[in-house]
Amino acid sequence: HFSGYTGFELDLTEYLWYDGQENVLLIRADNTTAEGWWEEGGGIYRNVWLKTYSSCHFQRHGVFVYTPDLSPESAVIAVEGTIENETSEEKKLCVRHEIRDESGVSIAQGSECLRCGPLEKVCCKLTLTAENPNLWEEKRPYRYTLVSCLLDADGNTLDSRETKFGIRTLIYKADGLHWNGRLVELKGVCEHQDFAVVGAALSRDILRYKLCVLREMGANAIRCAHHAASPELLELCDELGILVLNENRHFEVTREGIDDLRELIIG
Repeated sequence: HFSGYTGFELDLTEYLWYDGQENVLLIRADNTTAEGWWEEGGGIYRNVWLKTYSSCHFQRHGVFVYTPDLSPESAVIAVEGTIENETSEEKKLCVRHEIRDESGVSIAQGSECLRCGPLEKVCCKLTLTAENPNLWEEKRPYRYTLVSCLLDADGNTLDSRETKFGIRTLIYKADGLHWNGRLVELKGVCEHQDFAVVGAALSRDILRYKLCVLREMGANAIRCAHHAASPELLELCDELGILVLNENRHFEVTREGIDDLRELIIG
């Protein structure tokens, strides 16, 4: 993977021993090529996960939720889930989505059954409704949780995902940015990925501390300087009600550049 800032995933299935022998996983970072003009640090300083999947599962970044229609009385929540069948047989599957509020109470749910052919990817689209929605606001960034489950024909859970999201509108007009219908002045900073003593290896606690200090200063937005933000930074900005300009590092039409941009958008 070329970039040191965007995520990626490798399928190890065909490289593993399955006869009881020990598998050894080696992850190496090559820092010989610099991406920026600032001190980038070195080594692996973002999370690395070893994941196991059922042969039928949600695709990576396969659950997407958005609000196509919003009024004070209700919000239409559109959910798209992309399922991957990595077997040589057609599978009967069921996708179930449930929206929970911050207290964990279910406010909407829906499901759809489908057939997924061998080695096929299928996108399942559902529409749910949230009555009297709490909005994701600068001062009160309310977030809901979408719980998505993939079931087989017998009702057994094959995969599940949790996606936190906020219900809001962001519209640019001639006079500026309107956040949930209200004109908002953006007050932000260019935020580099570094901190005293730890360099580029920022923990979640340090990220929270930095963002809280910016919040106390009156900031409501940040620009990630000068590369894609970490997932942890984006999650904390969602939690704290901070808008993010997530910067693209490589302005290229090469395969690596396009893959980088795609990962930044859907990651």
